[in-house]
Amino acid sequence: MKKELDNLWYSYLIESVLKKSDKEKELIKQFSTDNNTLIETLNNQQKELLEKYDQSLSTLNGLTEKMAFIKGVKFTARFLFEALSED
Repeated sequence: MKKELDNLWYSYLIESVLKKSDKEKELIKQFSTDNNTLIETLNNQQKELLEKYDQSLSTLNGLTEKMAFIKGVKFTARFLFEALSED
């Protein structure tokens, strides 16, 4: 079952078009500006460390999203099973 949930997650990522709200666009623009300002102040070693940090954070965020998705699917399946079963 876990493999099927993984497949569902990756299919969801490929098939879903993520539309960003105006607020999200604004935050992304601000993040980009702040990130560029920070990078300009760093030496090469610090830039490498920041890149590694960003990669680790991105990996963690991706895993967290996937696990939240899987928990949501499992909850929905349990909810539907309970709702449709006779008391």
